[in-house]
Amino acid sequence: MIDYPDDRSIAAEADRHDIPEPVLVRDLVRVVEVLNLKAKDFFSERSVLAGSMALRCFDSPRFTVYDADFSTSSQAVNPATAMKDKLAYRDDDLEITPADLVPHDDGGTAWQSAPISFTPIFTSLIPDPDDRSFKADVSFRGMLLDGLEVPFKVPYELGIWEDDPAVFVMDPHEGVSRGCACGASGCPTGKLTAAVTDSATAFPPARPARRSTAENLCAGEHVRDGSALRDEREWTTTDCRDGQATDEACDQRVPWCDASLPVDAHHGVL
Repeated sequence: MIDYPDDRSIAAEADRHDIPEPVLVRDLVRVVEVLNLKAKDFFSERSVLAGSMALRCFDSPRFTVYDADFSTSSQAVNPATAMKDKLAYRDDDLEITPADLVPHDDGGTAWQSAPISFTPIFTSLIPDPDDRSFKADVSFRGMLLDGLEVPFKVPYELGIWEDDPAVFVMDPHEGVSRGCACGASGCPTGKLTAAVTDSATAFPPARPARRSTAENLCAGEHVRDGSALRDEREWTTTDCRDGQATDEACDQRVPWCDASLPVDAHHGVL
């Protein structure tokens, strides 16, 4: 799936990014998992990579160390438990063994495989067995927007392939809108969810003023303004609605919730 790097290259790249070596190894394994699903024809306009690994394809600095998020439908994978076979992978340098998928919402439309254990024969830099796992969250709710086929990007200079392979990812307008809606409806703060629904009623009607999109955000959400993390608590719904913050300030703080903006406006979303 990839040209596996040697330990010296992994250690140097981990040092360059200031992350532990086992974290980088786990990330490489998740990359292999995505390519494994691509080889098994999982991806399409209606079956996509989501979450932070998808946002990295748009140059987001978002980095998670344990999750792999996917969004699909029962038309693409049926039954949901069949996803376990798709997640399983083995070659001479790596073995990935998923746990059974189990539902983790009341409606049975979101499933999880955890832990997904792996044996990285290609490296000795992850000696603790407790570090050799990740999890996959799979939404079966469908999508509002077709996925985008884009180059699959990783932030490392490890020569794991000659050209970036193409994968289908969730349209960032939908991903970010879902994150805003999740915050407003009481989902864990700061968690950009990959879960989407198959009905346009899931989104509120579009509002004419961009500042009103702040109503989709909860205090405690975090965004990146291009230079540093800012706490959304500084610019809550009340601030923008009642004039305690200027229109310009609200626009600067939450423009990525406006689905009319181009994709480039979503770079850096956390």
